[in-house]
Amino acid sequence: MLDQQDSDGVRVVLSAPQLAAVLARQSISQSEMSFNWIWGGLQIVGGVLEMVGAGALCVLPEPTMASKAG
Repeated sequence: MLDQQDSDGVRVVLSAPQLAAVLARQSISQSEMSFNWIWGGLQIVGGVLEMVGAGALCVLPEPTMASKAG
């Protein structure tokens, strides 16, 4: 992030999707930004569930063969 201030003390801060839209001369609606936040949150939850499942498979006793199937 470029950390320079204008002589008026104005600072413009853009997120990565907003910067990409500016460079492509397009705009991003609030609903698109909300959808990105929701989708990212669901991906985080899915990743956490995947790690919990992997941890459970690690502690299962080996004779069950469930860990090999997982």
